[in-house]
Amino acid sequence: MMVTHLDTLHGLPAFDFPNPSASGGALPDADAVAWRISVESYADDAEHFTDAWARFVETVDLSAIQALIIGQWGKLYEADSSSIVELIVGQQERLTSLRALFLADITQEQQEISWIQQSDVTPILAAFPRLVELGIRGGTELQFPPGRTCLSAPFDH
Repeated sequence: MMVTHLDTLHGLPAFDFPNPSASGGALPDADAVAWRISVESYADDAEHFTDAWARFVETVDLSAIQALIIGQWGKLYEADSSSIVELIVGQQERLTSLRALFLADITQEQQEISWIQQSDVTPILAAFPRLVELGIRGGTELQFPPGRTCLSAPFDH
């Protein structure tokens, strides 16, 4: 089975945040798409992910974003996702509508899945307790807290 980029997340169409060389054009409403931020790490003039993220948070109304897709963030066999987790958690006060997150929307042509270096994603779960979807591609070094059972009172009839 060939791995492809996500077309949708949380019922919203995926939209690639444009790179700095893209010609103008209006961006969609922040709540109308699942925003994908990704960089091409092997190009000679490759933008660093932190620069792409900075442009993104300056350009898009973070308070309206419901779904966020993180694509390639660099040479994945060299850099784990910990810096990406920190960037996302660092915007928790502004990402108030975030309900879905996909980390490492990376195809086999970009990187073998076994080479994707993940990290501890617990800070994401702590920062965004209202997430209803969390997807992660690649499991090398992934740290994920054990699940917990939610108990609630029975419904009154």
